[in-house]
Amino acid sequence: MLRRAVDGGWLVFTQPDHATLSGALIAHWGNDRFVRPARFREIVRATFEHDFGWTEWERAPEADPKTGEPVAFTDLQEAQYVEIWTRSADQLAAHEPYAALLITSHSENLARMRLGRALAAGEERYKTRFVTRDVPAEGVPILRAFLETMAARKAALAARLADTDADRESLLRQAADDYRMLQLGDLFSLELCHGIGGPLSVTMLVPSQYVGTSYAIVVVF
Repeated sequence: MLRRAVDGGWLVFTQPDHATLSGALIAHWGNDRFVRPARFREIVRATFEHDFGWTEWERAPEADPKTGEPVAFTDLQEAQYVEIWTRSADQLAAHEPYAALLITSHSENLARMRLGRALAAGEERYKTRFVTRDVPAEGVPILRAFLETMAARKAALAARLADTDADRESLLRQAADDYRMLQLGDLFSLELCHGIGGPLSVTMLVPSQYVGTSYAIVVVF
């Protein structure tokens, strides 16, 4: 659940609704200057469904027993995250392995962000808009085990999509590039749902219509 304080109450959005908005935004990518990626359909599918693993949790949202405030997606424990991220990564694996590969990369990235916060010390411990809670010591092995699982799943998905080691390596490099599109849609939607909270810029490389040429674009909120 995403939440935004409004007039003494809360405006809330489910994670699947946020993901749907992410996909709708990325579906409009591309114009006469910037081409759509080769696997655009699968990128859009992955972006639309990257948080659908939250569906079950969202059917019975929780409230903080002390404050009565709705529990946001930033407030869960590591075991809960891992269960939800696993469902997100699993949902398209049978029929859309490339889209599943992108969602698996997203689940992996979220876990890395949390693990990075857990292992940082002092002023190096970062705090972002979407990673706000300290990770307890018992959460570290949960995150490490999850990352190992996601790495194995990425390898298995790549093996289904490419026959040789070289082709699999090329595929994973392409997936890393395509995942940036999912990230961009995710960020757009998060900012819109939370209310744009101040200056924020994102720089990413996008291909032009000419082979071998890319441009760095800066998206500023």
